Amino acid sequence: MILDQDAHRDLYDGAWELASSSLEAIGHSDGVFHLEAFEHEGLLTFSECAGRIGGGLVWETINAKFGVDLYDEWARAVLRRPSRLPADREPDARPLGWVHLTARPGKAVSLPDTRDLKSRPGVIVAQVSLKPGDNIPDTTLASHFRAARVAMTAETEEALETELLTIAQWFRDQTKIASLAYGGYGARPAICLPPSCCEGAGLAPVSRMG
Repeated sequence: MILDQDAHRDLYDGAWELASSSLEAIGHSDGVFHLEAFEHEGLLTFSECAGRIGGGLVWETINAKFGVDLYDEWARAVLRRPSRLPADREPDARPLGWVHLTARPGKAVSLPDTRDLKSRPGVIVAQVSLKPGDNIPDTTLASHFRAARVAMTAETEEALETELLTIAQWFRDQTKIASLAYGGYGARPAICLPPSCCEGAGLAPVSRMG
C-alpha cells in the first residue's frame, strides 16, 4: 500500500534515511531504484536495494497514483535526458495498493479470471498467471509462486487494507483444486481427485502416482 506521507511522517523520514544511505553504499546516484525493508513498530530493517524497478504491480500502482511511468523515467536517466514529469502534477488522493494472490497446493481445476477480479469493488488492475490444469506448489516451499495479483483503491487506508485481505481470501476460496500429496517441491506428487473437484471439469476421480 502507498501510505499517505502526511499521516506517516515518521515512517517516511526513516525510509528517506535508509534509502539515502543504501543508495550511497551501492553508488547509485541517478535513475530509478527498488528498496525493500521490514517494518516493525515503526522501525525499518533493510532487506534489499538495487537500481531497478520493483516487481509485482509496483509500476502499475505508481503510475496510477502519481502518473509516473517508471520505465520511461528509467530510460531517460540512462540516456541522460530530462524527465518529462510536469512540476504541477497532483497525485491521486485515494489510497492505492496491490497484493499477490495465492492458492492452496494442488492441481487447479477452476479459478477466477481477470474479468472476475476486475468486477470486484476497487480493483483497477488484475493479472492471473495460473490456469486450470496447472500444478500449484506449496508456497512455504516455493515462495516465488504467485497465482494472480491485483491493484486496488478504496476511500481510506484502513478500508483498502481490509479490501486487499478480503480479495486475497476470496480468490483462495474461489480457486477449486484437486489435492496433491507433495513429498517436497519438485517431487512427483500422488494425485488424488475427489469427485467434488471433478464435477464439471471433465476429470475422472482417480488416485495415482504422476
